[in-house]
Amino acid sequence: MEKEYDVIVVGAGPGGSWAAKIAAEIGLNVLLVEQQRSIGYSSNCAEGVGQRHIEEILGPVDKKYVSTEIKGLDVFFPDGTNASVNDRAYILDRPLFERHLATRAMDAGADILMRAKAKGFAKENGKAKLEILHSGEKFSLFANVVIAADGPNSNIGRLAGINVGIDNADWIYCQQYLLYSLELKDLDRAKIYIGNKYTPGGGYVWIFPKGNGLANVGIGMFDADRSIIAGYLDKFVNANFSKYGIMGISAGKIPGASIKAHSADNILLVGDAAREVNPLTGGGIRYAMLSGNFAARTAYNAIKNGDTSAEGLREYEKILWEKTGKEFDKLYKFTKFARALEDEKLNKLGRSLQGIDFSGISSFSFVAKLLYANPWLPFEYATYKIKN
Repeated sequence: MEKEYDVIVVGAGPGGSWAAKIAAEIGLNVLLVEQQRSIGYSSNCAEGVGQRHIEEILGPVDKKYVSTEIKGLDVFFPDGTNASVNDRAYILDRPLFERHLATRAMDAGADILMRAKAKGFAKENGKAKLEILHSGEKFSLFANVVIAADGPNSNIGRLAGINVGIDNADWIYCQQYLLYSLELKDLDRAKIYIGNKYTPGGGYVWIFPKGNGLANVGIGMFDADRSIIAGYLDKFVNANFSKYGIMGISAGKIPGASIKAHSADNILLVGDAAREVNPLTGGGIRYAMLSGNFAARTAYNAIKNGDTSAEGLREYEKILWEKTGKEFDKLYKFTKFARALEDEKLNKLGRSLQGIDFSGISSFSFVAKLLYANPWLPFEYATYKIKN
């Protein structure tokens, strides 16, 4: 079996399905390839997304794939001080959400091939050639452009020669419980806990309510062994819930740093594969979908212009830098500095935030307000940057 497409998207997560949907809508012949046996099969995600952010992309949100709506977020510092953000958000049912996006891609005209693993990438006569393993059969598929949405390991990105590696210290290793407790029955705000008390070396613990006494309770730590992470999560759960049941366990890693290149001849990376994750919050759903949109439109322009080489796809690099890259670069540098702060300094930051309204602001604006409210902080931050 050999077939040619304008675009083949590898990975049917939010970034991949949205890229397939946009590409099909604007007239490209699209195939979406997913290696799992069902869309949304495996998710290592707290499932939270800002209401205004997702509606800017999707328009009105169908509540069928929303577990619950929350009124805001409380960030707790080691001494118990908390800062509140009152932006409304959705806690998604991630599997249902991913299936919704995949159906929108199909409605737009994309084909889907399930349980198909992309095992090889090569260039042949100006096209991308993907080696596919499907139901025990090996065959080749061809495309003008491959959009790789194949997660944080991005095997296709590596095979295409893109350096997708980041330092071990910049990986955020996560474990999450789907937890049931009567103490979660009326919870209508998400909670985040930061500091060495909870996550030595940086990271945070989260409680994201899903309604009906359920919540995603998880931990993310930089460059940490999985057994250590599980121990810290268990310690937190036992300290905060008198009686609970664990209904599900998931684990994985997310990138906490960017990469220099997101494209090469006949290929564009999106989502986690492109390291499109907010370094401060670890959030990735919104950025996966944004990058999927940019990639689909870049692919269309390159195909129309007859140049799908790295040079013909360079527009994508410029868009990513302008839309997310510049902000991510600054946030990464600040986050790396903040990971080294002692708990007492974090408590000092928490106390300085009392009474400040953070609603409707970006992560970068939050950092700017933090620096303004703490005259000692810019000096320490500048000193850190000089030394590092």
